[in-house]
Order: sequence, then C-alpha cells, then structure tokens
Amino acid sequence: MTVANGKGGTLKPNTVNLIVCTLAQIYEMAIEHELVEVNIANEIKKLPQKIKKEVQHWTLPEFENFMSMIDKSTYKGYMQYVGFYTLFFSGMHVGEMMARKWTDINWESESIYIDSTLDYNNAKDWQTNTEFGLKNESSRAWLKLTPKTIEMLKSWKEKQDSLIEVDYIFMYNSTMYDTET
Repeated sequence: MTVANGKGGTLKPNTVNLIVCTLAQIYEMAIEHELVEVNIANEIKKLPQKIKKEVQHWTLPEFENFMSMIDKSTYKGYMQYVGFYTLFFSGMHVGEMMARKWTDINWESESIYIDSTLDYNNAKDWQTNTEFGLKNESSRAWLKLTPKTIEMLKSWKEKQDSLIEVDYIFMYNSTMYDTET
C-alpha cells in the first residue's frame, strides 16, 4: 500500500504509522473530553516496514582493484579517480561532494567545509541546496582530509584550471555531469 504525500511522491510506511499513532492519541483525547466514544484509529492496521539491509562496505583491496580500472591519463578519468578517492577516504556522500566548491577547501588545515548537497535533475538543471540538503544541522562541519587527498585535489585543480574556469571541484565541462561517455 502506498500513500500519496501531496507532492507527487509517496510516504514511507514509518511516516504513515506515525501519523496513525498521532491520530490515535487525538482520539484518546476526544474520548477523555467525551467528544467521541470509540477510538477508531485503533482499528487501523500498521503498515509493514522494510527491514533495513546491512550495508556492505568495500574493503581496501576491493577499492584498490576498482581504482586500478580507471584511466587516469585522461582529463575525465583523472577527475573520476580523484573523486572516488575523495569519497572513499572522506566519508562524504556523493551529493555533498558534488556540491563542493574550491572555496570550501582550507588548504592549510587540510579540511573541507560541508554545508550543502547537490539537487540534480539533469546536466543543465541542478543546484546546491544548503537549506534541506543535509540530514541535520550537525552535518554542517569542517571535514579533515588526508594529506594524499589534499595533494590529489591540488593536482586536479591545476588540470581543471588549465582547461576551464569553474567554482565546483568536480565539474567536468561546465555542466555538473558529462552527458556523454
């Protein structure tokens, strides 16, 4: 069973169950005030919730094997190599990384500021989202990077600057993603 959320999407079972629980509490109050005799919300069955799967993380050898398949000799390949390396060793989410600008990096303290994520529809319709993009307010923070990540980012910046002038670290060709392989 799916429940529409009014915005063209659906509500998750947990959200629906919370709404039903709140409704049951409202009916309990109404019974106490003698406005109704029966709590009809108690008749609503809870929706089954998905069992969360255990996340399988890459081991270092698996990651190294993946990275060995990227052709670093090309402009795009080098960007991908630096991007995947940054993701693996920083713990950033993809959307957080894609929203990063060069001005977010503090080269001296070897850290990067996370304050937004990328809302992406297509190569020409995207924006960074600082208001609703992060999971919670404590997600805004300076994230320490490894010295090797910093060196790779410096090298990537030099390559990128030699071809295009953009604010975003992982922008390839003045659009957020390359639409051609």
